[in-house]
Amino acid sequence: MTKILLIIVFIFAGCTKKSSLKQAYLEPFRNLANDALVLVFSSNMEGYIEPCGCTSNPLGGIDRFSTLINQITTLIHKPLVIDTGNLFFEKPLNNEADACQNDSKIDILLKSFNHFDTKFSLMYANDNTQGEDYYKNKLLANKIALLTSNSLLAQQEITHQKQKFIFLASNKEIKAENILLINEEIAKAKTKNPQVLVFISHMPLEFTKDYLGTNKDIDIIIQANWSQMTPMTPVKINDNSPLIISSARQGQYFSSLIIQNFKNKKNNKFIFDNQLAEIIEQKELIDSRIKGLENQLKSSNNKEFLSKRLQIAKKDLEVVNKKTIIPNKNATISFDALPITRAIDSDQHIKK
Repeated sequence: MTKILLIIVFIFAGCTKKSSLKQAYLEPFRNLANDALVLVFSSNMEGYIEPCGCTSNPLGGIDRFSTLINQITTLIHKPLVIDTGNLFFEKPLNNEADACQNDSKIDILLKSFNHFDTKFSLMYANDNTQGEDYYKNKLLANKIALLTSNSLLAQQEITHQKQKFIFLASNKEIKAENILLINEEIAKAKTKNPQVLVFISHMPLEFTKDYLGTNKDIDIIIQANWSQMTPMTPVKINDNSPLIISSARQGQYFSSLIIQNFKNKKNNKFIFDNQLAEIIEQKELIDSRIKGLENQLKSSNNKEFLSKRLQIAKKDLEVVNKKTIIPNKNATISFDALPITRAIDSDQHIKK
């Protein structure tokens, strides 16, 4: 419980030391158009407020998440923050003995999300573990809106940085026979002339691609039920189709969209600027290669050969890390999935 209280103090006590804004991981948020805005979304936080203990450099932590929000706000402006489901619990059933600790963690998580001015949370699956009333009352106490509806799709209009967003989502499992009605609802939402139309999907990815992946009215699809520890590579089926993206579980990645040059839309569509996505994918591939070589070195007799390959891989990583993003004057959407590591310095260190 002491550790939990220290995290609360960290987030809300105010900063005694300002973080530098020169870190490489903030590169995507620099040199943007005047109208650029950032949409941050969480999926499957599962009540995690501290880094996972699964690696030597554990990912995640609501303090680091908070630091990123503060740094982006300093560089540009306050991001638009939403939650797309499974915010509270890791599993649909919890042990009653864990109820007190879960309750404390959820309170910290929601205080943080209130601090970020989170616009809404979408209830899904694991959020219902303690019952719908528990979930709703927790959100209400922290002044976070619930995205819900008795109809087929829930809809939320938000104006952020003078740009109108419409978010659509289903709280229930979507069946194939409802797809026609869903597309009709999407078309109706488009008549309200949002600058950005976002659909939050809890369908399996293949269903999302088949049923909505070529819908020209949607700009972005957030694949919110992604169950992996790393985000998927962004998907765009054709030039006019929506961009399909995901976050990762347990707050281990900071997933954000940068949208800019709204006035330069061609045929009322954004261009997916995949420079950032390509750099991320290259880094992930090289990181995986480095980890594989390091593991092989532990048990191999051919250490000289593997050491040379490891040196080459590390040099490749240095080259990728030095790549810069060329500004694009078109109306663009770019996606950033940043691993939340120790490299993200806290504004104030926590003494444990």
